[in-house]
Amino acid sequence: MSWPAFAAAGEDGMRCCSKDGKTWTDGQGGKDGQLYSAIVFGKGQCVAAARFGGSVVSAVTADGSTWKTASFDAQYAYYIGALVFFNDQFIGVGSTFYMSSDDGLKWEPRRNLPEKKDGWPGSRHASICRRQRPAGGRR
Repeated sequence: MSWPAFAAAGEDGMRCCSKDGKTWTDGQGGKDGQLYSAIVFGKGQCVAAARFGGSVVSAVTADGSTWKTASFDAQYAYYIGALVFFNDQFIGVGSTFYMSSDDGLKWEPRRNLPEKKDGWPGSRHASICRRQRPAGGRR
């Protein structure tokens, strides 16, 4: 995809991309009940995370049209609610844990977050993310 790019993901496994944030193309569907709640850009690709039954599904695309997916057992409790890209890794964060991935598909075992008095703000039904060109125009 050319820079800048937008990506969106949401209900029933929907994932799509846009060059301008107005015209959306390459829509991909998933399964009924599959809910993507987080999306992030890093390493020249877009990573999205969904919950589906008792599993987490992650989807990765480098071109906005071809997506690779993988899943792992979330035990009906350990769903990724937010994704960030930091220190050359994808970080998935849930209500009581975080986990890391080098590629957005294979996730390291979860680690507990320190206990907090206030809970996580809750899940979202769709997420949108804009990928920007880094300073100097390089990827």
